[in-house]
Amino acid sequence: MRRILFSALFLCCSYFYINAQQVFWPLEWNIRSLKLEDFATSISINDSISNTAVSWELAKKKSYSSACDNLTISRIDFRNVFLPANSWIKEGYRNADQLKYEQLKFDLSELWCRRAEQEANFSGNCNKSVKDYKDSLRTSINRLKLLSRNGTDRSVVDSISINVASLLAKEEDDASLLGMPETKAWSFGIGIIPEIKIRTGSISKLLPTPTPFLSFDFSLGYGSFFLTAGASAQISSGWLHTKEVFQFDGNVYPAGLDCEDINYYAYCSYIAYRNGRFSISPLIGCGFTSIDFREDEYDSFGGLQYMAGVSADWDLHHLWIFHKKEIDSYTVRTMAYITKDNPGNGYSGYSINLGIGLSGRFQHTK
Repeated sequence: MRRILFSALFLCCSYFYINAQQVFWPLEWNIRSLKLEDFATSISINDSISNTAVSWELAKKKSYSSACDNLTISRIDFRNVFLPANSWIKEGYRNADQLKYEQLKFDLSELWCRRAEQEANFSGNCNKSVKDYKDSLRTSINRLKLLSRNGTDRSVVDSISINVASLLAKEEDDASLLGMPETKAWSFGIGIIPEIKIRTGSISKLLPTPTPFLSFDFSLGYGSFFLTAGASAQISSGWLHTKEVFQFDGNVYPAGLDCEDINYYAYCSYIAYRNGRFSISPLIGCGFTSIDFREDEYDSFGGLQYMAGVSADWDLHHLWIFHKKEIDSYTVRTMAYITKDNPGNGYSGYSINLGIGLSGRFQHTK
């Protein structure tokens, strides 16, 4: 019984192994040259001696620039793939000369695929590039068939193969050789920065110090000038409580009230110093600060805020999305600034603000 089971298992494995050898997997151009085994044997009675089926697969590739160690270049990538399942050579023509002719078709496809990829990266229009250059490929192959009499004129096949190989060697594209892109003047940025606020003056009698804050802002830049608007509030709810009893609009506010110190601000900054990955920008601005209470019976109050200080950016990474003509820059931002707070009700004072966080800047390239 064991011998019968073993024999049956051996036959099944042999069957699946033999059939597995008939499976044709797609082959990318740069993996290896074509082999006769990559083509099915056709017994078709039509006029076609052979067929080499290809496909251009769309992907994205990233490379690191040799000109800047923190610049990544993202580009459209077209991969020229041979499809064995749709390719054949008739019996009687399966020889080295015919294989060279089929390889030439595959090489022509690679040549036009590269040109389509380059056009798509510069124009950003993949569909149009594929359509235009697939038409060019069909024209080239039809001309090859005509000149070589469907591959039977070996001298023509040899001559065109040498020419195509030379063009492929010249058109090898290396995106890593690209340097930093030239950017347009306008840019857009976002930032999120945890901060510590240290209060002085009479406002420190009302609210505890130091207090952790979180700022979130948007900026619009032109060249080295930036206009930034945002808001900040203490990081955790329940952190702030009033320190003393006070009156406002005839109401008595007890000490220990749960409250929020919310700031809305806008400031101008200018990149005054830049050196490689590091830049310093002085800033000046104004805003509105308000003290809000969580309990409905107590009204909020607020007033103007003025600010001045400096920010410093350390570049982390630049991503150049080549086909979209944009570059995204990511930095660690540190800030040190002073605010003059006047929320009203007789409370005012200065605050020293220290923060470190992340910011992003987005620009179009020329």
